[in-house]
Amino acid sequence: MADISPKPKLRDLRLDFFRGIALLVIFVSHMPDNWLARFKPGAFGFSDAADIFVFVSGYAAALAYRKIFNRAGFFIGTARVVKRVAELYACNLGLFFIFATLCAAGDRFLDTGIDYVN
Repeated sequence: MADISPKPKLRDLRLDFFRGIALLVIFVSHMPDNWLARFKPGAFGFSDAADIFVFVSGYAAALAYRKIFNRAGFFIGTARVVKRVAELYACNLGLFFIFATLCAAGDRFLDTGIDYVN
C-alpha cells in the first residue's frame, strides 16, 4: 500500500538561525557599557540588527505565502496576508492593554512613591 500522507512542511532553519543572531545582536546593543557592542553591524557602517531581523522575517513570510499566491492569485494572497497582519496587530494591541493595565495596577497598589501613570 502506498503512503499517501502529505509531506510535512520543512522550515528553513537558516532563516531561524539568522533571526536568532539578529535578536542576540539587538540584545547586546541595548546593554549599557558592553564591550561586544563594538562588533555590531552598525559599527562597521552596515544597517543595524533590527533591519536584518525585519528583512529575514519578510523573506520567511514570502516563502510561507508563496504557495497561496501561486495557487489562488494576487488578490486572494493579499487578502490572506492582510488577514494575518490584522490578527497580529490585534494580538499586539491586546497585549499592550494587558501590560498597561498591569503596570497601572502595580503603580496604584504597590505604592512605590513614584508616579508612573498620571
